[in-house]
Amino acid sequence: MFELIRDVVNEWDPFNLLRSYCCPPDEYKHEVRAIVCHIHDNITAEELSFRISAIFSNHFGESEKCKGTLRVAQKIIEGLRHQGLLPRLRPEPLPFNPSSSQ
Repeated sequence: MFELIRDVVNEWDPFNLLRSYCCPPDEYKHEVRAIVCHIHDNITAEELSFRISAIFSNHFGESEKCKGTLRVAQKIIEGLRHQGLLPRLRPEPLPFNPSSSQ
């Protein structure tokens, strides 16, 4: 789980620390660990996006630069589902219509 989230966050690189300042690939490890702590089976992309924004704002104090958190949250959730670390979404059941079963 940590590795997947780290890879997504590193690709996002919200403060250009990896691209512009040649920081090591574990530069965001504290933020990634904090994100891992918020993952649960029923988490939504919106909730995770909010958590990611709060984590980065708390650690870096620059929320205005922290753009794209919803897309990042969606990628994390999709990746975790693909790896079987989060349950897949089940389609909503169709409403029962007794007249159609005759």
